[in-house]
Amino acid sequence: TTSIILNGKVPGDTFTGTFKVDSSVADGQGSFSFASGALVDQAGNSGNEITSGSTVVIDKTPPPPPTNLVATAISGGKIRLTWTASNPETDVKQYNIYRGTISGGEDYSSPIATVSAGTTIYIDGPLEDGMTYYYVVRAQDPAGNIEKNVNEASATVDSTSPSFLSITSDKSFYRNGDTVNLTIQLVNCEIGCTLTADFSNIDDQYEDGMESFIDWASDGVDNDGDTHIDEMDERGFYSILYTISPINKKDDGEYSVLITVTDMAGNSASSSTTLTLRNAVSTINISRVCIKYAKEIAYDLISSTNVDNPTVFAGGKIDEICLSAEIREEVELDESNSSIILYKVVEKKPYGLKTEKVPGISQIKSGAGEAELIFYPEPIFNPEVDEHAKDGLYWLGAKIADKEGNATEGNFYFVYDTTPPEIPEFSIASVNKGKITLSGSTRPDNLSDPQNVRVFVNGELTGEATADDSGKFTIEGIALNKGENLITIQAVDKAGNESGLSDPLKISYQPDRILSLAFRSSHILRSHSPTQPVSVVYSVSQPAEVTIHIFNLKGYIVKDWRKYVLPGEETIWNWYGDNMHGEKVNNGVYILKIVARANDGREDSVTKLVGVLR
Repeated sequence: TTSIILNGKVPGDTFTGTFKVDSSVADGQGSFSFASGALVDQAGNSGNEITSGSTVVIDKTPPPPPTNLVATAISGGKIRLTWTASNPETDVKQYNIYRGTISGGEDYSSPIATVSAGTTIYIDGPLEDGMTYYYVVRAQDPAGNIEKNVNEASATVDSTSPSFLSITSDKSFYRNGDTVNLTIQLVNCEIGCTLTADFSNIDDQYEDGMESFIDWASDGVDNDGDTHIDEMDERGFYSILYTISPINKKDDGEYSVLITVTDMAGNSASSSTTLTLRNAVSTINISRVCIKYAKEIAYDLISSTNVDNPTVFAGGKIDEICLSAEIREEVELDESNSSIILYKVVEKKPYGLKTEKVPGISQIKSGAGEAELIFYPEPIFNPEVDEHAKDGLYWLGAKIADKEGNATEGNFYFVYDTTPPEIPEFSIASVNKGKITLSGSTRPDNLSDPQNVRVFVNGELTGEATADDSGKFTIEGIALNKGENLITIQAVDKAGNESGLSDPLKISYQPDRILSLAFRSSHILRSHSPTQPVSVVYSVSQPAEVTIHIFNLKGYIVKDWRKYVLPGEETIWNWYGDNMHGEKVNNGVYILKIVARANDGREDSVTKLVGVLR
């Protein structure tokens, strides 16, 4: 029997009270009744009348926990919690939210908030910026039972908006149909931000979302040209791309473009940049660009506008670079916005040139219908004292602007090279009827390739050719003089620098003899490379049997060879220092004798000493 205290007044009140069940009683549903005469009020009155059939439900089982708790920092210094409702949710009255500032530090005795069953979202805040908060959400049933899951989610409060460090456009002005490429550097937004730009001011065909953006830190591209992808140096950099419509009807002028950035927490910031639209034909025309020394024109730069293929190669003194332009007579030159600057290119990169300014003085002159921009390098270019220190690729950047807002930019490039190329390598490829063919290769010159190769016979220039991109060259039809010929070659780079002359290659030409030959090599050497053979190129003036003997100094034949040769044929014979049995001969000096015997009985021969050194 359990005593129950009922509260109320006699007569007429409905009595209420509390009925407590011992914790050892199992969950379930049952009934209760009152013993006869058990109802006693505080005045001592007793009775036994009570509404019959009252039931009580005993519930000690907590509901199932919610799942998939996620904490996300959002703008305003707040954190959004979302979760999946308990399954089933029929026994859930509410969800209790608990918070801590360290993992596992939630105070389960006092939730920070509760939400009703059926709600699976809660926004907490504003909170302390930069602080990390940890959360647990538990379900509670109508009987007050609370489940005890410890599934924790955390987020760091982010209430700091991004800020703009720089906005850079890829061009000084744009025309209809051009693609605008803006590079944006941000602070507090290293990765994962969203950017938009409103181009409606500059393009009447623009609609929201027509622009695109690139996050350098996550696009899988080497944006800064250092061969690394998505590296730390690319964080905080973004690009916005937009193509101005070809049918845009906006007038030429300067227009503001609003750029908005939003970080992953929803914090946003905006900044504007000014772009110039210019579709009108420029009133300024660059008429002459030249390099001078002592007031004399040394090189014309007007057509040398391709950085990858400059057409001007300079190697002399330079004390002035000047640019002349024609402008409408009624238009005044804007000297404050005009410039001429000389740069030395330090390195070519995929996204542009790495340069350093050349020290000097710029001067701008203007008159009726004309303008002149002059750059004076200090000190002057002087190969006699510079010791090749100024060698390199140069970029002349010029801008001519008038006071109506028109401007023309010019970029011109030249190579300055005072270093002579190295002596090229060559050999005789063939001999035929008093003419020879030479082949070989120049040594690389990074500034002024491809090189021109000159051929001299007994000191006189008799032929030349330009090496290909790999440095190889072939020069045919070099006429020989009767008797001994000394063949030398020389390389000349595009800046006019000349190499020294090669060591002479000797060749004898006797038109009245049966046999003509040239030695490519007269010794066998091996020096950290494959063996170089004794090599002979020969031809005959009439059909003949050619015999070649190698003798040692005792007169014994160690190698012999023969072949029937017709006029017009040329044969190359190589000896690798082996005897008739294929065995290597000893180091030393040997005698090579080549004999040609014609059908009419005439005979011609040449004898030469050759060496073997392994």
